This record gives sequence, C-alpha cells and structure tokens, in this order.
Amino acid sequence: MNNVFDRLRIKKPDFMTKIKIIDGDLEQSLLGLSSDDRDWLIENVNFIFHCAATVRFNETLHTATKINIQGTNDILDLASMMKNLK
Repeated sequence: MNNVFDRLRIKKPDFMTKIKIIDGDLEQSLLGLSSDDRDWLIENVNFIFHCAATVRFNETLHTATKINIQGTNDILDLASMMKNLK
C-alpha cells in the first residue's frame, strides 16, 4: 500500500474513482487534447493540479516558453470554461 494515500483512503475510500488521467501535450495547440477529453474536462472537472513544466536548463527558449508560459495560459483558458471548477 502506498503511504502517501493512506490518510486519503481512510477519509475517502473511493477517491480513486474520482481521478481520471488524460494525456495531453503542453507544446500542442489546445493542449494536445482530443475534443472528447476536452469536453469531458469542461463538464466534469472541479479541481486542477497543474504541475507540468520543463526545467531543463539546456531547453531552447522557444520550447521552454511554449511549455511553461503558453501551456499554462492554455490551461487557464480551459479552466475558464469549466462549469464545476471550485
């Protein structure tokens, strides 16, 4: 058992049913999301944990900017459409 989630398992035993992993790409337009995934996110998400970034010191400025700045901006745009965001 993973100790990180022990407390959560006690308080919310079904917490894993509330988590959905969706592939995306911060370098792609519209975060690289399929239209079905994007629609699902807009309708169902109430929390966002944005932890994606590049921390490579040898990354090109163009790539780092696209991932760290434009990617974050795209997530904020998507978040503004989410109906259940808390």
